[in-house]
Amino acid sequence: MLHNFYHNNKVFNFTNNMNFFIIQLLKQKISIYFFIVLLAFTNAHAQSNVRGNALSFSGSSQSALATNITTSATTNVTMEGWFNFNSTGGGGAICIFYNGDNFTNGYGLYLLSNRIQVLFGGIILTDTGITPVLNTWMHLALVNNGTSWLVYQNGTQIGTNFFVSAIAPTNNFRIGSNVNSTAEFLNGQVDEIRFWNTARTQTQIRQDMHLTLAGTTPNLLNYYQFNEVSGAANDVINANHLTLSSVTRIPSTLSVGGGVSKTVNITSLGAGAEIDLTTTNMEIDFASSSANPNNSVVVTNITAENPFNNTN
Repeated sequence: MLHNFYHNNKVFNFTNNMNFFIIQLLKQKISIYFFIVLLAFTNAHAQSNVRGNALSFSGSSQSALATNITTSATTNVTMEGWFNFNSTGGGGAICIFYNGDNFTNGYGLYLLSNRIQVLFGGIILTDTGITPVLNTWMHLALVNNGTSWLVYQNGTQIGTNFFVSAIAPTNNFRIGSNVNSTAEFLNGQVDEIRFWNTARTQTQIRQDMHLTLAGTTPNLLNYYQFNEVSGAANDVINANHLTLSSVTRIPSTLSVGGGVSKTVNITSLGAGAEIDLTTTNMEIDFASSSANPNNSVVVTNITAENPFNNTN
């Protein structure tokens, strides 16, 4: 069972940091022209700690394509992101996100027959049994742990492992459209797409899914936040940027941002018990023993801004 808690704190945000930085540079009498050029360069593909924008697909002739694949690896990889489906399409297979050529190689997630499927290009399409709830954000992760493939929905493994040897990806990384297809397109919103060169554990996925990540996060290969105003969707890690074809950006409604997360295992507790979550500056109070989840609980404190629709 996954529990998420949000709390807003005052923060010294990115904008304030940059204002402070500007003052310090001017005090050091560094050329204003040099500073402007440096600032433009260093923040061209900067990571953001706020939810910002999401990509919005209308289900008609739209795509987001990278020049290259994210990696040619077929083992010890993780691809994950947040998706909010407006519809699950008609009878055709709709690409959610995919690394490689979906006809001949690679791997990724698809929508078919109203359910989430794992596609191994040129090999097999595997049904996860996940039926998306429309107009609701859902986190999906596809993981290879070296021997098999696993699918996570909102931080919980779904179904059993898939023992498939994928063909090494070629072509490119894509969101929302098939290779050479003019019929099936994604209808919904996409945010916080991440690709890793490691098999992320369930605990890692759950703790980070509501947090924005630093550009120096270990094993993070590609990271798309979609917070640009216009132009390409930037990969803030390795510059494998996405070219957008008719895709629009809209303000994201996803609960994500800079902050901290903590996992605690809660087993036997009596009425009135308190769990102190020191690192998150929060605590959980149980009014009765029946409220005890008897499971691990993930607490996420988003400190960079209020969660969407929360102004307290």
